[in-house]
Amino acid sequence: MAALAEKLLGRTCTRTRPGSAKRLSLYRAADGEPAKIRLEGERHVAKSHDEAVEILGKGQQFVADGEHPDGGRYAWNFSPEMLGRGGLPAVTEDQIAHFLDEAEKIIGRKSRSAASTGDAPDQESLLAPSFKHVLSLLSLIENDSRFNDRNAWLKFCAAILAAAGPENRADAIERLLEWADKWGGGLSDTDENRRAIESLPAPYRVGWNYLCSFTECATLLFEAGGDEPPKPEPQGDDEKGGKRGGGSDADKLIAVALRDTALFHTAAGDAYADIRVAGHRETHRVGGSQFKQWLTHLFYESHGRPPARDAMPQGVDVLTAKAMFDGPERQVFIRVAEHGGRIYLDLCNTTWRAIEIDRDGWRVIADAPVRFRRAPGMQALPMPERGGSIDDLRSLVNVRDDDGFTLSIAWLLAALRPVGPYPILAITGEQGSAKSSFLRTLRALVDPNISDLRSFPRDERDLFIGANASHILAFDNASSISPSLSDSLCRVATGGGFVTRRLYTDDEELLIDVQRPQAINGISDFINRSDLAERSLFLSLSPIPEDLRKPESDLKARLERARPAILGALLDAVSNGLRRLPETRLDRLPRMADFALWAVACGDNHLWPKGAFIRAYDANRDMAVHDMLDADPVAAAVQALMRERDSWSGTAQSLLDELKPLASFSAGASKKWPTSARGLSSPLRRIAPGLRSTGIDISFDVRGKAKIRTIEIRRAGGRLADGRGRFESINRPPNVVEFNSHLSKADGADGLKRAFTGDLS
Repeated sequence: MAALAEKLLGRTCTRTRPGSAKRLSLYRAADGEPAKIRLEGERHVAKSHDEAVEILGKGQQFVADGEHPDGGRYAWNFSPEMLGRGGLPAVTEDQIAHFLDEAEKIIGRKSRSAASTGDAPDQESLLAPSFKHVLSLLSLIENDSRFNDRNAWLKFCAAILAAAGPENRADAIERLLEWADKWGGGLSDTDENRRAIESLPAPYRVGWNYLCSFTECATLLFEAGGDEPPKPEPQGDDEKGGKRGGGSDADKLIAVALRDTALFHTAAGDAYADIRVAGHRETHRVGGSQFKQWLTHLFYESHGRPPARDAMPQGVDVLTAKAMFDGPERQVFIRVAEHGGRIYLDLCNTTWRAIEIDRDGWRVIADAPVRFRRAPGMQALPMPERGGSIDDLRSLVNVRDDDGFTLSIAWLLAALRPVGPYPILAITGEQGSAKSSFLRTLRALVDPNISDLRSFPRDERDLFIGANASHILAFDNASSISPSLSDSLCRVATGGGFVTRRLYTDDEELLIDVQRPQAINGISDFINRSDLAERSLFLSLSPIPEDLRKPESDLKARLERARPAILGALLDAVSNGLRRLPETRLDRLPRMADFALWAVACGDNHLWPKGAFIRAYDANRDMAVHDMLDADPVAAAVQALMRERDSWSGTAQSLLDELKPLASFSAGASKKWPTSARGLSSPLRRIAPGLRSTGIDISFDVRGKAKIRTIEIRRAGGRLADGRGRFESINRPPNVVEFNSHLSKADGADGLKRAFTGDLS
């Protein structure tokens, strides 16, 4: 069922528990769909534990973490915290109904209508494909702690009798008694077991459907096809490790894995495996759900049965150790990689093909020299086409001016580079300006995802977990950004790490070190700190007139038709950038200089006229700085203070007293106004880079033997206020001004040393 759900509904967070074959998979209702899906008639699925499929809707609960009362800790293939609600695959009622129809074929049920009425189901719907399937299933299931409860044990026995059918009832009772006697448990003795089983008359409410939901064994037997289920291997010791001649099942799992696997590890200490599937190479994390499914498939192909319950964790532990201690260290990438001066783009298709880009062009290859990992939700890129034009994108986005379009393309080209720093694309516009559609379109060209836009992260942890699972981060409807999250966005853009405690450990840390392209949209200006503004590209979208609006379905269809050619044009530009980057020079290097050089190398005289990007980038940054200063009450007051003077010098308290009469702000902006001299330093340091671009320089000075902290402000070209002592400047190298002005006082080597250290008293 888990495999069928992943195929039809998408890969998602799935919870399991040792000793139970039940799987709980999380999906969210698509936009416009009811929060709780109700299916009637043959598509009805009751909320009964007798059912093979159970739908939990609004108001119902599940256990996300902890231990089950019967023992065993719940485990996730990947934590729901990695995606959040917005990252879960969105499904419709029709998709759920289609899944249930397909599940019915596997389970073998004829009707679901009986479950909705409360009557006993048609007994034929409870039959197994054959009695041999029932016998093989009994040989694979242990009478363990799952049957400590008398009712649970009797329910299982009833399901066996129903699955066997009336003609095989007597034989099924004898086999059940042998099963109970072999494993122990059940009731107190064989005679009491017999009386209890024989007292279970038809009609039964559970049967083969219940056995399928109880264990994967029945599903595997049924999917094998035919009336002859696989024969169990000769039994050896009755050990839970599954020892059946020729070593334990864990040993056999390890053997089949090593036969078809190349193990390695990353610098962060994660174990990975290269496996061969249908003639191509795939890379999976050892212990991940995909790896375990592949390993179970190999075992079944080799031995005709699933491995014992305890074999998988034992085998995974050994394979992880071999990857860590015997395997080489490799780097694992997500979507975009670099190797040997070439860039590789993961197409994320079923054959694991990639695009190789170098200075001579690009090509699709079957076996890239780098290792890609696939995170949940990643979708395939189209096969690119040659001869396309980037101008094909213009009609698909609501960006009318050339500067805005140039900056949008530059952001896409940066996202196709495996290393940053990456600019943050900040998009604003009123309702009806197609902000979300614009972001979806850009992301679909480089890193399509089931959850293409996500809600803004609550904290740093959510941000970095999301960045670890995706190449591009696209956030929808941001309203404001806290100072701490603003700093985190900067670290993700230019490179930085996040450390948190690993789940279920006390002393192990999880390190996430990422550098990712980011895009954010919102109605109003949501970036209010200069350090984040200097790393951003700002686009303001105009509302689309009603007579020009198009259905979103039409836009999606046009995008799908144009994507191959647009992607090919972007790849041509990346190849051009690789060829021209070594010789690309700028008259001056702006902030985010690596991004600017890359954009010029890729696009000048190719996608736009020479110099067009730098002009657009400079204008965009100047506008952002001025908007930031206008919105900051401290910056506005400092500008007013320096309007009629060349310099100012004094203590923080003196400056605060002079700025207060000049301050003009709304009630909301008043929260940014410092309430004390101590609180003035931080906003001054934050706005200093922006003020410097307007010709106002701020520096901090510790003067004389009394160590009096002073602040100096001067206009460009104005005289610097007198000052002596150690000099700390956030706008120019320490000691330069003092060294130049006092060098004449220094004589000899000792004087020169004192000039460098600032000890000139």
